[in-house]
Amino acid sequence: MQVSIVNYSELESIALRLDPEYYHPYYLVLNDKLVETKYKKIKNIAFVTDGIHESINFDENSNVKLVSAKAPKENYFDVSGLKNISNEQNIKNPRTQLLENDIIISSVGTIGNCAVVDKEILPANSDRHVGIIRLQNKNFKPQFISTFMLTKYGKFQSLRESTGNVQLSLFVYKINEILVPELPINFQEIIERLCQVARINQKNGETVYTQAQTLLLSELGLTHWQPKHQLTFIKNYSDTQHAERIDAEYYQPKYEEIIKAIKIYSGGWESLEKLAHIKKCIEVGSGQYLDGGVPFVRVSNISPLEMTEEKYISNELYKKLTPKEENVPFEKSKSHQPQKGEILFSKDGTPGIAYYLKDEPQKMLPVWRHIAA
Repeated sequence: MQVSIVNYSELESIALRLDPEYYHPYYLVLNDKLVETKYKKIKNIAFVTDGIHESINFDENSNVKLVSAKAPKENYFDVSGLKNISNEQNIKNPRTQLLENDIIISSVGTIGNCAVVDKEILPANSDRHVGIIRLQNKNFKPQFISTFMLTKYGKFQSLRESTGNVQLSLFVYKINEILVPELPINFQEIIERLCQVARINQKNGETVYTQAQTLLLSELGLTHWQPKHQLTFIKNYSDTQHAERIDAEYYQPKYEEIIKAIKIYSGGWESLEKLAHIKKCIEVGSGQYLDGGVPFVRVSNISPLEMTEEKYISNELYKKLTPKEENVPFEKSKSHQPQKGEILFSKDGTPGIAYYLKDEPQKMLPVWRHIAA
């Protein structure tokens, strides 16, 4: 059992909060370390607001992106799922229009994800599920603030200041109270350059990945193939017996088109079960989640190109779920620690995301099945 002792005066002067989670020992330790440094509150160096609160008018013919809480990741934006807002609504809401170097922080869902707006994402507006931090102090660089917000010293403040029952929210007045260290500008510029290099490398990776996808589709004769969702089609009852599925989505012709292209490929084909060993991993339960420790990697933490960290488990639980083994075949192993050369493959939430472990991974516990060739 963990216990924190907090003076009554601190309840009144610091946070006006009575919930014990706010005074978790982990939070208190990080906060004590942070206040030992020279720091500023966000409200003293920036203007903070949130996005549009009214109903959104989407317009696929517009070029104005609508940035939501799912867009900011770890110092970059995932624009793949963004919709466009109408030009009229964009003009009507100048407060929420995004500018270059704005810092965007997710305030619902995965709270605390952060990225800096660049020219590539503009023009853009935002919805009410993100916070917009617009710096007004030249002693702070936006990439430095965003990077700090993604460290444990920034992330714990975002999580700690979140409130709500069913869904946590990080409100603007709470973002204003977040502390950031006041570090030398030349150090911040180093962080800024590293962020720029990282973004260039990420773009290069995305380009190569797209080229690989194009090459694969070309090899299968699917270069110009576009999936079409059909409202009606006919299947035999014997097909449902064979597949043991009766849901209409399973039999969409678009899936059969892909399967057919694979089966007629001149180089041959094989089922995954004959090419690799497949093992299901484990869900430890949200009650085991910590804000620090061994990474517990979930579906939201992987893409084909990267793996991020968000939730953690204790070293004790990790040791229990990764017993020491010698000369044990993959399929019989009781350890859930992934190894170099394996593939993490999501089977829940967003099924089908695959991440290849090219290098020896750090200590971690994934929630999906992993595959070994």
